[in-house]
Amino acid sequence: AQVARDWRLQRRDLQLPPVAVRASRHTRSTNPGSHVLSGADIQEQIGGLEDVMRNVQSLPGVGSASDFHGEFFVRGAGTHANAIYLYGIPIFFPYHILGFISLFTAGVVESAEFYAGGAPAAYGGATGGVLLVRSHGTSPSDHRGDAGLSYVSAHVRAAGGDEQQGWALSLRRSYHDQVLRWV
Repeated sequence: AQVARDWRLQRRDLQLPPVAVRASRHTRSTNPGSHVLSGADIQEQIGGLEDVMRNVQSLPGVGSASDFHGEFFVRGAGTHANAIYLYGIPIFFPYHILGFISLFTAGVVESAEFYAGGAPAAYGGATGGVLLVRSHGTSPSDHRGDAGLSYVSAHVRAAGGDEQQGWALSLRRSYHDQVLRWV
């Protein structure tokens, strides 16, 4: 014998305790086209290859012609339209090995400020982006030394000194030429 069943769905609201979401606030510039990268940001950026130029490529409005070159373009302006400064001194073509890696070693870069638009008038003449790089210089850094190995380079860094004087040494060996031979 068949038994007929009558199924009916009833609405019943699920009651859960409230959820509070908290996060630390990142300090951002009031200028939407301005980005500040710390030395730690540059070293920890996934895909940045510990290179300030590769980190800039991941910012909004910035692109690259290929994955092989560190050069970048900003909002359609050519790579020649960018201005790159180290402590206010313009650096032209700051790359090793035909543009693969920049000459700014990650352990020596204290911070970098990038303008994808609305750069200060002191850096006029650049119709693309403006990158201002600051190094640790001779002031002692928090890290006294480290070494690292990635698929494109190896590095060794050391620093020392006190508040009056300090020293820093950074060595990097790129071996992408070996990787390209395998490909």
